[in-house]
Amino acid sequence: YLCKQLPNRKAENVTNAIIEILSQFPLELVQTITCDRGKEFAGWEEIEEKLKCQMYFADPFCAWQKGTNENSNGLLREYYPKGMDLSKTNNDELKENLNKKAWDGNYYLRAYFDNGDMLGSNENKECKIDLISQSFSILSGVAPKDRVQKVITAVEENLVDDKNKIIKLLTPPFEKSLNNPGYIMNYPKGLRENGGQYTHATAWYLMALIRTGYYDRAYRYYQMINPVNRSLDSKGVEKYVVEPYVVAADIYSSERYPGHGGWTWYTGTAGWYYYVGVSEIIGLKKHGDELSFSPNIPIAWESFKLDYTYMDTVYHIEVIKGKKESVTLDKKRCSNGKIALVNDKKEHDVVVHFIAR
Repeated sequence: YLCKQLPNRKAENVTNAIIEILSQFPLELVQTITCDRGKEFAGWEEIEEKLKCQMYFADPFCAWQKGTNENSNGLLREYYPKGMDLSKTNNDELKENLNKKAWDGNYYLRAYFDNGDMLGSNENKECKIDLISQSFSILSGVAPKDRVQKVITAVEENLVDDKNKIIKLLTPPFEKSLNNPGYIMNYPKGLRENGGQYTHATAWYLMALIRTGYYDRAYRYYQMINPVNRSLDSKGVEKYVVEPYVVAADIYSSERYPGHGGWTWYTGTAGWYYYVGVSEIIGLKKHGDELSFSPNIPIAWESFKLDYTYMDTVYHIEVIKGKKESVTLDKKRCSNGKIALVNDKKEHDVVVHFIAR
């Protein structure tokens, strides 16, 4: 859940904010945007052009057409009620409130129910801890340094299941909760979001590990969840069951089917795993017509090679760990450390030297 404080609701400010926030992610992950029919979204054509996506407008008084928006707004309004003058608030205050109200002693809560009861707390019998809130407490910068290690330790002790090679979304699963958490409780225990691995969330946890310098651990989990590695022998095939060549959106943790793959062919899940592998671990990032490099590779890696195809042009890239930083294109140094992509239908050699962090 991402939010940004604006000085007013003018279309120009809203347009620029949407582009700024969503430009942080690979364009292929932003497929559609659904919003209200307010005049503040008058810049929708510019948004579509810059983000290469489609914008849709909800019908009047049809909040269900943008359910994700409404649910997210509900979380925000727990701290900032509708009608509150947001000009009197700031990001530091939001961060302070989250650390006061959402910290459970060793990790962060998932949410509050309408009656004020906590969800994702050690006091709960079901869903004592949730993976998403832990990952985003790190990715958002909300968790101070002295809490980051506690968060990671809590995830490792409660949600990482090395035996079945999964990272659970939450534990224990919902079964008899008096507070209704939504459709998630309709799934049997250990299936999909209800206590199984929900692979989107696992990708975000790997990103959180990388942000905190746990490169080896992130890579180990990346390979652990790789469907190819789950099907290397007949025993693994019989346990995983589903296709070994596409990422599964979920993997079961239930006693009856531990490690069984769930729904496959999910482009969103595959997109996030592609992003983690290419942009977070290998560190290859494309912004417009430029390539930049910020590798977060395992300690044992001294170098690696890859070929990047830009339209009709191929860039042969070698990345080398060392004591200096430099980027060269066809033996010519790039002063800004970036490669300017040009479709000249030729092959080019790129050498990147970087200092391990």
